[in-house]
Amino acid sequence: MYETEKEVLMVKEASSIYNSSSAEVIRPLTIDDFDDMPMEPRVELYYGEKIVMEVPKISHQDAVAEILYQTMDFIKKNKGKCKPIVSPAAAQPDVNDDSTVFQPDFMVVCDQDKLKDGRHVIGAPDWVVEVLSPSTRKRDMQVKKEKYLSSGVREYWMVDTEGEVVIIYKGDNPDVSVIRKMSEPIPVGIYDGDLVIDLSSLTTDEDEVESQYTTTAVGVVH
Repeated sequence: MYETEKEVLMVKEASSIYNSSSAEVIRPLTIDDFDDMPMEPRVELYYGEKIVMEVPKISHQDAVAEILYQTMDFIKKNKGKCKPIVSPAAAQPDVNDDSTVFQPDFMVVCDQDKLKDGRHVIGAPDWVVEVLSPSTRKRDMQVKKEKYLSSGVREYWMVDTEGEVVIIYKGDNPDVSVIRKMSEPIPVGIYDGDLVIDLSSLTTDEDEVESQYTTTAVGVVH
C-alpha cells in the first residue's frame, strides 16, 4: 500500500479510544475516530493509520495565505459559488473510504452537497493545494496524490517553496505533471485559466535558486 510512518493505533472497543481500561484490539481508524481525537496535535488518517502533522513553517503559511487571498478575491468578484477552505479543515476525499481523512493546506469545493456534513468535506474537492515540507513531501507526492486523483480531485497542486516551483496534476490526465515557476503567473485549470495565482512575492532572485526541477509547459523532468 505505502510505507507506513506510524504503527496502527490501538483502538479500544466499547469505549473511547482514549480509555485504556477496555480490551484492546487492532482495527483501522475511521472518520468517526478522527472526530473523537483532540484538536491538537493535528492528525490525518492514512488508510486507517493515524499520522501526526508537524507545525508548518512561516514560508508554508505565506504560500497558503497568498493562494487563499487571491482565490477568494477572484470568487467574490465573479460572484462564484465555490468555497475556498484552509487547514485545519478536514476532507474525506473518497466517499467510500472513511479510513482516509486528510487536512489539505488549501482546497476549493464547488459541490455544496459535499459540505452538508458541516464538519468535514465528504467527497473530492475540486482543487487541492499541499505545500511541501521535509516531513510531508513523500506523503504529499505519493500517497496523497494518488488518493486525491483517484477520488475525483480535478486539480492538485504541490507547492515547493524551497525549489520555488508548483507541481500540477490534473484529474483527467493523472499520469502527467506540469511544473510552473513560482516567479511566473500560474493559471488555475478548474477556472479555465481565468484565475491566475501570483506567488512571485515569495521567490528570491532566480539566479540564487538551485532548483531540482526543469520546467515545461507540457510535462516535467526531475
